[in-house]
Order: sequence, then C-alpha cells, then structure tokens
Amino acid sequence: MRDLLDAAGVAVSVGLLGLVLEGATGPARILLVLAFAFFAPGRAIVTNWPRFAYWSEFGMSVVLSLAVLTLLATVTLWAGYWHPVALFKIEAPLTTVALVAGMIRRHRGGADTASEAVAGNPAIPDLEPWISRPQDQPDSQPNPLQLLLDLGVPPGSTKTPPQEGLGT
Repeated sequence: MRDLLDAAGVAVSVGLLGLVLEGATGPARILLVLAFAFFAPGRAIVTNWPRFAYWSEFGMSVVLSLAVLTLLATVTLWAGYWHPVALFKIEAPLTTVALVAGMIRRHRGGADTASEAVAGNPAIPDLEPWISRPQDQPDSQPNPLQLLLDLGVPPGSTKTPPQEGLGT
C-alpha cells in the first residue's frame, strides 16, 4: 500500500510538472493540481517520517500537504515573492526526490511499518504514549494548583511563596 501511495505521489508530481512546463491547460491540469495540493507533498513527509503514518497513511498526507503548501504560499506572499508557478516548480521536484528517497530507504532494509520505525529510530519523537493515553487519565505534567498548594500558597492568594537564599 505504501509503495502504491508513493508511486501515486510521484506520478502526480511528475505529470503536473510536465503539464506546467509544457504550458498545457484544461481539466487534466486542474485535476493534477488538486491531487498535488491535497496529497503529494504530505505523502513525501509521511514516507520519510513513518511515525506520522501511525494515525493514517492517507489522512496525514492530506493534512500535511495542505499545511506545508499553505505555509510556503503564505511566506512567499508575505515576503513579496509571490509567484505560484515558480513555487510549484520548486515544490514538485523536491516532492518527487523525497518520495523516491523514502521508497529506496524503505526497500533497502529500513522499517516497513510505522511501529517498527518508531522502535528502531530514536531520532523520531515518540508520540505514542500521548496518542494512546485514555482521555480520563491525567497528563504526566503537574497540576499548577497542586504546585501552589505544595509551595504553601493558598488558592486565590496573591502571596508569593518564600524564596530560599534571597534573604527573605
């Protein structure tokens, strides 16, 4: 399934880049633009960071694609360099290279599943405890109110806790 999704991302990127360079217009270009914007860059991220696949191979590709392309478009517009076709001519080859690199790494003996990638790659942050935590289980972070009570400050008080070593 992963190879099929990666191959689809490469096909969309290369096909649309060909149509753009050729100057073609029409329904094929519109459909490929939509497929690229909603899928290809995000798929390149998911294939290289398999931890994102923990949620959904396809769903995370869509979310990340829209987020990354929106961020890039916003930054170029804000910087005064807005040129969508030129931006696409950079995004498409980068997406294609990232997808091919991810496929090569996966077939060279890298992790084939998201769970194997998580266990085998400490460079990827471990999100599983946060994701799989039941909703009624408290966070591991301390409660601010409990911290104040532990310091001897009654709730609602404006009194600050005594500082040790500061002569108070």
